[in-house]
Amino acid sequence: SGSVLRGKIVVVFETMYYEGKQVAIHADINDEGQSVSYPEVATSATDKTDGDSEITADGTVTIVDTVTCTALIPGNTYRVSGVLMDAETGEAVTVDGKEVTAEKTFVAEEADGIVEVEFTFDASELTHDVVVFERLYTVDTETEEENLVAAHEDIEDEAQTITVVVKTSTTITTPTTITTPTTTITPTKKSSTTKTNSSTKTDASPKTGVADHLWLFLILATVSGASLLILWKYRRKIRAR
Repeated sequence: SGSVLRGKIVVVFETMYYEGKQVAIHADINDEGQSVSYPEVATSATDKTDGDSEITADGTVTIVDTVTCTALIPGNTYRVSGVLMDAETGEAVTVDGKEVTAEKTFVAEEADGIVEVEFTFDASELTHDVVVFERLYTVDTETEEENLVAAHEDIEDEAQTITVVVKTSTTITTPTTITTPTTTITPTKKSSTTKTNSSTKTDASPKTGVADHLWLFLILATVSGASLLILWKYRRKIRAR
């Protein structure tokens, strides 16, 4: 079957017989016209920043997929085309409604070679791991016709898988400060007292204490004296009768 021949180039040898005798043969191992190629591709995806198989879902990232091609025909033109797949859903990864793809066209210098394909995209919305799928096409440079000759599309292939670390938002909680209302007591300033000369100082407020008792004593004494004087005159008047 074709799977047995993957990664091999088969050359067809022809032998012609006439009446049981060999009369012609074509057995050229280097004859490209009689060669049939069964290319095979294998891939290994890494983060371009540090070379590991992990990216953070935070901004623009670049995944480098190293594609190893075997059984190519030197001199022929090939195109490697890749797409990122969601490891959980099996669907193509999309950013702004478009699939994340990358490709590279090259001319094979040898039967076996390595090609690097880079996927640069915004990974901010990723929530699942991603897997790189690659396809290899032959390209006819004259007609631009392409034919699919190999593919590596294994959703469970760890070498093709990039682990996505989802960035978690950190919420900083500011402690609530409870402010207790405070009452500010402003001390009353003592008004400065200006000393003045006693002769010019006028005090309209009534006086109490010792002064009040002195006036009361004088009034009683006056009343008593007047009473005694009236009583004395009254007695003399009686005696004179």
